[in-house]
Amino acid sequence: MKGTYFFKLIGLGMLLILFSCREEELPISLSEEKLMDVLIDMHMAEAMMNKLPSSDQDTVGEVYYRMIYREHEITKDEFDQSMNVLREDPVRLNGIYEKILERLNVLEAEERGVQKMD
Repeated sequence: MKGTYFFKLIGLGMLLILFSCREEELPISLSEEKLMDVLIDMHMAEAMMNKLPSSDQDTVGEVYYRMIYREHEITKDEFDQSMNVLREDPVRLNGIYEKILERLNVLEAEERGVQKMD
């Protein structure tokens, strides 16, 4: 009986230690909402660039990315800093990409609905 109590106490202590060692989320330069908007625009730009001849993709890509940064009033450094932090937190990054996929699915469904009405 005493042995069981001892092991339960040790197990509880180990759980407390594990949860107390959990790291806080590092802040990112951009809000997650703004970052999602930027990433969606980048996804759309890359889809358009893939339709171009490969010799033009890099040049056009640079223009698209500059336009995206300007449209969202951010700098490339802010975007890169946010992505670098998120790459170190794959669970958080995955959550952001799941939200992006949901938005893209909605946009695609809306686009299909508009095309059917034409």
